[in-house]
Amino acid sequence: LESQGLVVHAAIGGQSLDLKNYPPAREGRLAVTYAAPPDTGVDLALTLRRGGAIRIALADADDGLPPVWAGERPVRPMASMPAPGGTWDGTIVRRMLTLPR
Repeated sequence: LESQGLVVHAAIGGQSLDLKNYPPAREGRLAVTYAAPPDTGVDLALTLRRGGAIRIALADADDGLPPVWAGERPVRPMASMPAPGGTWDGTIVRRMLTLPR
């Protein structure tokens, strides 16, 4: 998240984030990783000081190809496993949103 104002308060799914020792919040930035969100989604509540547009970058990462793949899906050999530490052979979908003031 990028904004022109200070991020005073942030809560995800009703859980407040402690921003006291998070310097990017004072610059209008916030980065959060949320693992295994529910199918119903997650609420993000923000309180910002000073107005202006807010840019939010969202990304969803998953191992392997999505089930909507139109072509034939490659099958991982039984003697191998996904790369550790990330989605090296997966799918990442990204979207940028700009919320006006």
